[in-house]
Amino acid sequence: MGREVEVEFEVCDEAFNYLQARQYLEHDELVRDGIRRLSKRCEVVVLAQASMARAVEGMRPSEVNVPVLSSPPLLIDYLKKVLNL
Repeated sequence: MGREVEVEFEVCDEAFNYLQARQYLEHDELVRDGIRRLSKRCEVVVLAQASMARAVEGMRPSEVNVPVLSSPPLLIDYLKKVLNL
């Protein structure tokens, strides 16, 4: 493809702890904070866990100016193609 890509990671250990404790609001807010930080320096944000997708739903469009991709919608799109739906 001829394009150089730089991958940047951000791990929110504390968010996972909240998820395990079923404190979903706190989990989602920490994930949103990470998305906001990454969106300031990246062209796209890809969420690594399906549990993070819910956090994006609580964000206003003005909070992030880059695409935020998560596995559930990508998987559904892929399955629709494969299954001809």
